[in-house]
Amino acid sequence: MAITYSNAYNAGDGLRMQRMIMQELNLTLADPTNLLTYEGVFEVGSVDGSGSDTLSEPFANMGYATPFATTGDGAEVAATDPTFSNVDFQVGRFALRHDVTSLAEMTGGMLDPFSVAQYMVRSAIATMSNVVAGTFSSFTDQVGSAGVDLTVDNILDAIFALESDSNTEFACILHSVQFADFRQSLRSESNNAFGFNQASYEMMKAKAPGFAGEWGGVQFYKSNRVTEAAGNKIGAMIGANAIGYVLGTPTQTQLSDGRLIPAGVPAIIEYERKPASDLTSIIGNLYCGAAIAEDARGVKIVTDA
Repeated sequence: MAITYSNAYNAGDGLRMQRMIMQELNLTLADPTNLLTYEGVFEVGSVDGSGSDTLSEPFANMGYATPFATTGDGAEVAATDPTFSNVDFQVGRFALRHDVTSLAEMTGGMLDPFSVAQYMVRSAIATMSNVVAGTFSSFTDQVGSAGVDLTVDNILDAIFALESDSNTEFACILHSVQFADFRQSLRSESNNAFGFNQASYEMMKAKAPGFAGEWGGVQFYKSNRVTEAAGNKIGAMIGANAIGYVLGTPTQTQLSDGRLIPAGVPAIIEYERKPASDLTSIIGNLYCGAAIAEDARGVKIVTDA
């Protein structure tokens, strides 16, 4: 359905707002968090020029995972064969289109194609966050129970599970409902050591949107991009490099009006005129994908929605 004058500027529930005294479009409330900037989420790369829509990332249990063995003086050390594995990251296409009639555009209200395209950039960020949050349910380890509110014990169980395999910094990404349940559980704790370090102004300056505070050495984030299944929210606690994402960035593209979209841009947003309907279509295409890089680096948190 196109954005027309009648549905955009209806005096009852549209955007006229006293003849558009505020020449600005008020966007509907939505979660602005960008999960790609959180600890534990990293960019694997791009499928550009790879010959496939899937990027295979190799992993090996070398380095910190394989310490030296005690060896006697003069004894020959045995060869250790590393274990190699690959994780596939596949990109898929995501698209969005807005149609704006000329009458809706010319009467103002920030519905010109350029402004709509700017809003579409935010839509692309939301899409990539949804893709990352969609991987949480694939972690093998789980804390929490279906139909039961999140508690402090659940968070401690998640920390214990991750500390058994790694000693990196952890990030806990919860839905707002889960975080509220966790905070309620904290209120019943009598141990001062369990006090929650709320996000201060100085802390938030150095953190991504959605940062809620720190507890037990874990960075907590609230994001309503966390998915829901069977009446339960599926958050996660993750360590460094737990989830990877890939992008597809088309080569330099020339649009019909002669403009060039440079290579390396993950989201292509362009315009198309339809004179017969006297409207402008703003179309966005995004190629991305995400997957768990190492299962032991994350724990899914399944609790009541």
